[in-house]
Amino acid sequence: MNIIEVVNSLEDVIITGGATEEDVIHLEKELGLSFSNEYKEFLIKFGSVLADDVEIVGFSKSKNRNVLEVTREERGMNNGVPSDLYVVENTGIEGIIIWQDESGAIYQSSPNKKIEKISSSLAEYISSK
Repeated sequence: MNIIEVVNSLEDVIITGGATEEDVIHLEKELGLSFSNEYKEFLIKFGSVLADDVEIVGFSKSKNRNVLEVTREERGMNNGVPSDLYVVENTGIEGIIIWQDESGAIYQSSPNKKIEKISSSLAEYISSK
């Protein structure tokens, strides 16, 4: 399934509302990176998403769900994370942060551990939860 189908299949989901293409370009410029095509599609269709088992940050007025604010904050606390990654989820569990790169690959960082690739796409990551 693609990211749209995966999010649409979630139960008890709250969608904050989609971004415009201009919003996406602005976020990329502010972070100095490029989002994956999958994440751009997610941002434009949904903005950010909260569901029972997942909270994907994105385009939101809330600082806690805004990819720009959350990525800036987590970069400051996760020195070993490459600058081309952006946060897609702060799990709120033992400092575990979920990141994505431009290719769409998903990574996990946690305190005192090396960052590791855990999934090939955001859709796959959400489906695995």
